[in-house]
Amino acid sequence: MGFVSLAPLAAAVSAAGGMGMIGAVTEPPDRVRALVRDVRERTVEPFGVDLVVGESAMGR
Repeated sequence: MGFVSLAPLAAAVSAAGGMGMIGAVTEPPDRVRALVRDVRERTVEPFGVDLVVGESAMGR
């Protein structure tokens, strides 16, 4: 999903009233920040970021 659900699609879906999602599971943090900024520049509507957080990232 990540290679198709980038900022333009997420923003368009959100602007149309849906829940636009950025597929960011395999993206490094800097790229996720850039994608989020890109969506925010395209729409003021809510959107989501699809992430997977492992146990090590949660302090376990």
